[in-house]
Amino acid sequence: MRRRGLQVFVLVSVLIILSVVALALDELPFSTAAGGGPLGLTLGLDLQGGSLLIYEAELPDQASVTFSTPVEEADLLALLADAGQDRATTSQREYAITGISLADISERELRRSIEVLGPLEQLQLTNGVLEFTLASAGTGTAGESPGATSAGDAPDPTTDEALRQVLNNLGYVDAVLESTGEGSYSVTGLQLESRAEFRIEEALSQLSPTTLFELNEPSLDVAFEDSLARFEVQTALNDIDPTALVQVAAQTSFDLQELSIAPEEQEDFQASLATLANLDIVNVDVIEPTPDQMDGVRSIIEDRINALGTTEPIIQNLGSDRLVVQIPGAEPSTIEMTFSPVPSGLDVRNTLDILQRTGDSV
Repeated sequence: MRRRGLQVFVLVSVLIILSVVALALDELPFSTAAGGGPLGLTLGLDLQGGSLLIYEAELPDQASVTFSTPVEEADLLALLADAGQDRATTSQREYAITGISLADISERELRRSIEVLGPLEQLQLTNGVLEFTLASAGTGTAGESPGATSAGDAPDPTTDEALRQVLNNLGYVDAVLESTGEGSYSVTGLQLESRAEFRIEEALSQLSPTTLFELNEPSLDVAFEDSLARFEVQTALNDIDPTALVQVAAQTSFDLQELSIAPEEQEDFQASLATLANLDIVNVDVIEPTPDQMDGVRSIIEDRINALGTTEPIIQNLGSDRLVVQIPGAEPSTIEMTFSPVPSGLDVRNTLDILQRTGDSV
């Protein structure tokens, strides 16, 4: 009995302490994973003025800019950072690519294609002549290796046919394949430069049709019909020629992403761009969420609210980019607000009605 009485006493004491702490705090902090949600929604939770949760969509804005004279991407990004747009990114149509080696591109492609047949002991491409040895070739004694033949230097017809098919698939239909020993081969008549150039143009055209393609090894100037981010172009080239370096050429047109521009800030934004060069065209696209997108987050919001132990919340759209959630069961509270200019009592009442705060008095 004494032990049970002590447990009850400790439990009651803990409850009293928690109640005193809760009443003494103006705001109750909640640790919830409520940061960025769908559409970049952010959550503000404040119990001091009532149990309202406000979700606001934070969608990045975009802009298309055309200058009268070419500008450097680095200068444009620095200007945007100074204007508070430090998250801004660019995409554009014109690129300057350096470090291209047609010979390396050809050798890398040939090596990968031949290695499908088996590992290589060596492969060398010199002055357009390819020489290689398959590691699986034997010494002419049966059983010594998978590629062994009974006639020492006699070529393996099966391997020759497979190699011929590899060359044909790469477009080298006129190349001459010659066996120089068991497992060793020489290939002449390779049109390496045209093949390597074709591979580069093909890879880039898969991103967007090209309007300019001028290759002067080791440099390439390319322009696309569509605006592309630099990492897209670099990724497309990495598998073909890892040494190629994609740089943004000085140009007149840029597409800007990840901006944050309020409608009243658009004039100041354009004025800051004009300090870099004269502007021909500026189109700012302030992106608003669609009603379907806003409706689509309600279930997630309800899950987050229920995680706090609250059920059946009242969710109301406020404008085109906010959701206001009222948690039922909260005790009445008084909020003092100062407006400038002073609204009419009817305006305040209408706002409360929109929020379904029909029981509040002003």
